[in-house]
Amino acid sequence: MNTREPVANAGTPVDAPALRSLHVALIGYGEVGGILGRALRAHSLAAIRAYDTLFDDPSRSDAIERRALDDGVAAAASAEAAVRDADLVICAVTAASTTLAAHAVAPSLREGAFYVDLNSASPQAKQQSADLVNAAGGRYVEMAVMTSVPPHGIAVPMLA
Repeated sequence: MNTREPVANAGTPVDAPALRSLHVALIGYGEVGGILGRALRAHSLAAIRAYDTLFDDPSRSDAIERRALDDGVAAAASAEAAVRDADLVICAVTAASTTLAAHAVAPSLREGAFYVDLNSASPQAKQQSADLVNAAGGRYVEMAVMTSVPPHGIAVPMLA
């Protein structure tokens, strides 16, 4: 596991230099993942990588990987590769895939990485995901998206 220090400790404001050193991974690059990826790219982060299961579908991978590239987001070969060295992981998969996503990435999370779960999964699925992430040394954050992401984009109201 990477032992790089987190970009900001609790209580420390995150400033522009900290943002420039932030490594972000997006798990799920559908509508929400794409919106977040494009918005985050505008903030000059150190790295933004994405993984989506559609990257593994030969009939659809070219289109979604091209969209990520056009958005300024690097397409990772696997979920594990996407989260390696990430300070912040944003999981924007379908509710049915919530636990599968956490299971796939947990072993590759760096110590102290934040794992933000944007899915509307059941409380049991959220608890299982939290247990996997926390046991791996990550910090699970359940995030409730309070309305439709479009047209709000990254400014959509969320409750942590």
